[in-house]
Amino acid sequence: MSNMHFLVGYRTDKYVVLASDKTAFAFGALNVSQDSNKEFQLGDKLFMTAIGEAGDVDNFGDWAKRNIYLYKLRHNYELSPKSAHHWLRKNIADNLRSEDFWRVDILVGGYDDVNNKAYLGSVDYLGTSLSNQDYLFRGFSGRLCYAIMDAVYDKDASVEKAVEIVKKCLEEAKKRFIANLPKFSVLVIDKDGARHLDDITFDDVLFSFVTERNGRIEDEGINTNDLVPIVTSDNELLRCLMPTINSKPLDRMEAYVGPTPSELITGIYTDKACLIRIESYWVYEICHGRYIRQFHEEKDTKQLSEYFLGNYAEGANEAEAVDPSNPPKQDFNGRSQAYYPVVYNHGTACDLTGQPRITTVNYICAEEGVDVFYSLTEISTCVYEAVVGINELCAHPMFKVQAPVENPIRCFAAPEVKVPEPKALRAFNAELSRKHMLPLKVGRGPMTQKTPEATVLEDIYQLFQANPEQKIKKLLDKHLNKEQFTQTSQEAEDSTAMDEFWKGKACLYGGTGWWKYEFCYGHSVAQYHEEKGKKTTKVMLGYFDREVHKEWAELSPGQARKTSEGKVYQVSMFYSRGDICKETNSLRTCEVKLTCRKDDVDKEKITIYLLEPDTCQYVLVVESPLFCDPIQKADKLGLFPNPVRLDKENTYNSGHIEL
Repeated sequence: MSNMHFLVGYRTDKYVVLASDKTAFAFGALNVSQDSNKEFQLGDKLFMTAIGEAGDVDNFGDWAKRNIYLYKLRHNYELSPKSAHHWLRKNIADNLRSEDFWRVDILVGGYDDVNNKAYLGSVDYLGTSLSNQDYLFRGFSGRLCYAIMDAVYDKDASVEKAVEIVKKCLEEAKKRFIANLPKFSVLVIDKDGARHLDDITFDDVLFSFVTERNGRIEDEGINTNDLVPIVTSDNELLRCLMPTINSKPLDRMEAYVGPTPSELITGIYTDKACLIRIESYWVYEICHGRYIRQFHEEKDTKQLSEYFLGNYAEGANEAEAVDPSNPPKQDFNGRSQAYYPVVYNHGTACDLTGQPRITTVNYICAEEGVDVFYSLTEISTCVYEAVVGINELCAHPMFKVQAPVENPIRCFAAPEVKVPEPKALRAFNAELSRKHMLPLKVGRGPMTQKTPEATVLEDIYQLFQANPEQKIKKLLDKHLNKEQFTQTSQEAEDSTAMDEFWKGKACLYGGTGWWKYEFCYGHSVAQYHEEKGKKTTKVMLGYFDREVHKEWAELSPGQARKTSEGKVYQVSMFYSRGDICKETNSLRTCEVKLTCRKDDVDKEKITIYLLEPDTCQYVLVVESPLFCDPIQKADKLGLFPNPVRLDKENTYNSGHIEL
């Protein structure tokens, strides 16, 4: 699998550039993610990028990071990049003789403060090492890029030129390589530390697959010479019309005459608004145009620990150099998004470096229409980077998130085929629809006695799953008397199910893929894995504690209940004290967002999905038209007039908590 990924290293005496693709594959060929991080920080100015078997990469990266840090604690100094490189090579080579050897290829890059030079080395899974090279590759990229680098490498190149050279290599690789690798992370390490540059991205063209009846060809006067014949795996013949792709990018600045990004940002300073972000131990507060603070208050002693991560100084804003027509971009939620950086410096002195803490706040457009403190990370010792979404930036065309444009591939079935969709596509759509139409289930036993209508629908569903080729209309005619099935009875059943949910007697289940999700209102949130219909693994993401939720809501004004035009459209509830997280050695937490989502087509549809913005800190989003009326009763803390109270007879099957 390592050949499917690309690692690139470019070194001069002053710096080293490490680039790694952000794609994750499964089963050898399935592209499952564009957010895969292949970087591991081994020291303040020492990084490793790794590819190979996913489990080995994660385990080896974590093991290397911990052991190199242990070396620093024992000897009171860090390994140099060269020493760390040879130590890593030795451990990979030694493990070849064991049953569980590391199936990883790595690049090691860093800056040596003793020799005042950057360093670049590599090790493959057999322990073969290359040390102190000008440029290196791992994966298939080397076969495509070495010739280019031999011709254009410049030892005196600026960082910007070096990144352009790396991009040129990757562009050539993209043309010739069979796998689609559209996004690469770029890391620069020099005497000042490490920093990420904008991702190298290649424009992806999105396609949708549309099947239509053959008669549309004549109706629209489509030239049959433009149709491409395609045969499916079930020997179904389709004739497809390929879309015309407009390669010229849209000039979004052409007609814009509004405020500059700097002017839009300045507007939030006068409001003196603050945003709060709560994590497992620390609470982070950013007050626009004033300061960024990190603090923790002990409940028992009321003792406050706090650090200022930076202060804003008018006129010292380094973001003035940002070109409004071409702002920097970063990967956020799986897509590239423009940001406006603002520097907050002169924070509390760092215990390790003695220098003031400094934070760069990357402001992005908040699509939700509400300001959000998305993340804060320590990119090097006492140097931080925050991502904050503000609604004001959405007014600028270069910062507003553009919806992806899909180009339809129109396929026409043969004239004698009555159902144009291929068999496999029908089965896929049926499965997708089933997974997204989430049922309400009860923790213990059935919610209510099954109605005749519910029994009929269940029979139809079972028959359809057993033989999906049958037409659903025939099944309906055979098993359902339309006069006996009324919309009123269905609405009554939905109402009963939702009543059980709000009483805490029913849970919501949903999700696709390996993990599925269980949300029991007023009780708990969990993720679990099923095999053969049985839960084999279950992880508790959090339990509901009314007092903990109130404390969280009071620290985050406006987060628990969100309104628009006088109507509540979202209520958030904080679930805490989940299972222990090995990565952070803290308890998992989960924010549940009950969202009113209008759907004129399907008023009973419930959509549920899970986000993990930080390690073991989750956001479960539950959207449905069924929530629109109930959440209007929530108070400003996101609590309802009649909180859920369960007795022992109504406890859930989780066995973790007995209320």
